[in-house]
Amino acid sequence: MKILRHEVRRHESVEEELRRELLRERTAREEHFRTYRALEARLYENMRLLKITMDDRVEAVVDKTSSFGDQIKAVEERLTIVDEATMELENRVDKVEHPNGHSRGDTPVESTPKPRLSAPKISPVPQVPLLMQSQHMLGQLPIRTDKKYPLTWNVRVIFVPQKSQRFAFDPDSNGYRRCASRKLQQNLDFAGQASAYFAARIEDTFRGLLRGRAWMPLVGHRPPDEPYGRMALTLLPPDLVHRDLWDHPFIEDHCIAHDKMQGDVLYIALQHEDVTWNEIRFLPPVLGADEICWAHDPELDGTVKYKSLDTEIMAPSKLDVLADSAAMLSPIERARTSSIHSSLMRPSLERTQTASSSHSNHRFSSEQSSLRSFDTEMADDEHRDKKPKLRSKDSAVNVSGTSHAQQPIYVSGRSKRKMPVKEKGQKEPLHFNVTNVTKWRPNLLHPHSSKGKEVAHGL
Repeated sequence: MKILRHEVRRHESVEEELRRELLRERTAREEHFRTYRALEARLYENMRLLKITMDDRVEAVVDKTSSFGDQIKAVEERLTIVDEATMELENRVDKVEHPNGHSRGDTPVESTPKPRLSAPKISPVPQVPLLMQSQHMLGQLPIRTDKKYPLTWNVRVIFVPQKSQRFAFDPDSNGYRRCASRKLQQNLDFAGQASAYFAARIEDTFRGLLRGRAWMPLVGHRPPDEPYGRMALTLLPPDLVHRDLWDHPFIEDHCIAHDKMQGDVLYIALQHEDVTWNEIRFLPPVLGADEICWAHDPELDGTVKYKSLDTEIMAPSKLDVLADSAAMLSPIERARTSSIHSSLMRPSLERTQTASSSHSNHRFSSEQSSLRSFDTEMADDEHRDKKPKLRSKDSAVNVSGTSHAQQPIYVSGRSKRKMPVKEKGQKEPLHFNVTNVTKWRPNLLHPHSSKGKEVAHGL
């Protein structure tokens, strides 16, 4: 029994040792498999990157080959023109050397008119050959190297907030997403080559951001030291920043850049100022746009000026909204708006003339000053920060002659009108149209009790 127990224990120890050895081998095999899988994944990743690189190089070679093919065709055309000119010169030299004979060789020559046969009798001195005239004929040969531009063309126009920006935004960058969420990247089709049509098309598409401000196209190109990097942006020379020069051939040769992902791209910017991200943010957004890109970005927005990013602090005031909408009106709309305001104000002025009390006279002066405020042409920001001046009424205002206490008079800085301090309200904007404002920014206007806005709502 002792021997059997000893054998059983020995077999159990051997079995345990074999089980441990099996587990060690299985663990080592799994580790090898994981290593092989990681190596295989890395090899496939390297192959993918190499394929992308090779595709780029092959595409670059194809582009160079096509450009070389175009150059070879142009050279062949020039050689054909030179051969034709050489044959013509040989025929003319042969005519000069042998005036009474036939031309040498089998070169086809146009039939010479009969009156030219008597030319040597009239002028015995022969003409100087053209080959001795310092290549006079070769210098005036027409070389057909003009590039043909299609009448209809399309390009992707991208607005750049800052004209001093050196590189365009990457498609995966935050600035690119912000511009895309506010329709600052649009594919436009052009049905003509004229510069006026091109400028009008751009201004009509980006009118919400340009608002009559001067703009210009930028030069987009790939840096020679980084052909597969970001698109570099440079300004046009000052002598080329003219609207009359921006036709299709000029834009195609100087400004449009080719991108593999976006195709033909044209970058534009303002000439004399930059557009802030806050101004872009309050443009009408694209339907379904992701607003996460408008979170605070230190690279784009800089350091935080406030403890909390409150949109009410960053939002423009209502007076700025009305002034901006007034700036967008054409001169015809301004005249129409002012005439409507005048026609609406005239009955109230006639009613105030029939009143005999001092209060009605004072209200007449207030309404008349409101009318002048709608017709004035002065800018809002010119008198925005002026402080109100208080002075006593003139003694001629009190018609009844009673001894009333003199009220302080508020003198507005914009239209120099007089109104009591207790009746003063917000400043009326110049030449605004409420329908255009509600279409532009409907959420920023709220009804108030100011007299100018009541008239505007009455329209």
